[in-house]
Amino acid sequence: MRLSMQIFAYGLREFHPQAEIRSNAFEIEAVRLFSANVTMEKNTLYIGRLSDLFKNGNEHVICTHRNDLLQLDTTDLEEVLNRVLDVLSFYTSWDTAMMNLITTGAMLQDLFDASEGVLGRPAFLLDPLQRHLAHTPGYGVGEVDEMWDNLLASGSCDMEFLVAFNEADPERITRKGIYSYEEPYFPNESYHYNFIIRDSFLGSATLIILDGKIHEGELDCYSIFCAYIERWFQLHIQEQDSVILDAQIRTVVSDEKADASELRRRLLLLGWKEEDPLTFLKLDAPLQPYSINTHLSHSLNVAFPNLYAITLDLSVCLLCNLRIASLEETKRQLEPWLANAKYYAAMGQVFHLADSFFLIIISMQKSRRSIVKRKWGQYMTEKTMSFLICWHR
Repeated sequence: MRLSMQIFAYGLREFHPQAEIRSNAFEIEAVRLFSANVTMEKNTLYIGRLSDLFKNGNEHVICTHRNDLLQLDTTDLEEVLNRVLDVLSFYTSWDTAMMNLITTGAMLQDLFDASEGVLGRPAFLLDPLQRHLAHTPGYGVGEVDEMWDNLLASGSCDMEFLVAFNEADPERITRKGIYSYEEPYFPNESYHYNFIIRDSFLGSATLIILDGKIHEGELDCYSIFCAYIERWFQLHIQEQDSVILDAQIRTVVSDEKADASELRRRLLLLGWKEEDPLTFLKLDAPLQPYSINTHLSHSLNVAFPNLYAITLDLSVCLLCNLRIASLEETKRQLEPWLANAKYYAAMGQVFHLADSFFLIIISMQKSRRSIVKRKWGQYMTEKTMSFLICWHR
């Protein structure tokens, strides 16, 4: 992890630093005591005394990196060195935690939770449709402003505000880097960052400044935080999300003892609700190769917002949310997909997120009828399948 001089100025604020910062490059990842015999490395922060640099300098401690300089109101070199090492350790630990979360399928809210001590202020993340994705913990209703309250209560901003804001700044989603507004569009001063990957706008983060004061080092931390979120988006755009959901659903339907809490949590963060009626549909097609199942699953996940499809053995299993789309609507929309691919389907009983997802295929029966008409307009020769999907609390 590489830090800026402003981050160290903020970390050493107890020593009232006088800063002369010109480059503020994000390059610092090591620290050492200043020595006239050592060639300065660009990735290293050097600590010494003003007298080490200037003949007429005093004994006050300084920190230098390239052309950036901090003059501290102390002569205690050891105390400053320990404090700088603490700053390095703090951000290195944060970097380790964030990278671990990003690479192990964590949710965006996990990244906000892990960054609470770094940001130190209320912040939130919205998707392209201005819907809430994540926010810093520790701030409840009535503790920030009316926009924050709307996000917590309804999952979005006030509609009148959004309309007025879009009219005031129609180009806002194309802005890059950290930006703010001089006009008081927001209840409090705030800084924003857009996530744009492959020319696609994926959302925006907002850091709220309640006291009207922010150090440049805090903004640099916010910039690093947004870089982590951007990296998450790069790894967890729609295709990656489907891979994680696929694995989680596959586990809980295949193993009765599997922990479904992470799957429930992911579905709740995606907008599903505890009381939503859910069901499984199982799709089969005689003699279809596994690759067709995989292709169908991927296509259904892209086309249907109310279901998640996985391949299981030689079948396709669909976890359907019947609140987002009713069973009749789901059947109507699925019918042409099944007809084209020669699939037939059966449905399990309705359940809820609090129930177990574990399913058991009770029976598979063959029929000697040469042609059997199915409800979904499918014809099968020489066999039919009947089964029951059961959930155990």
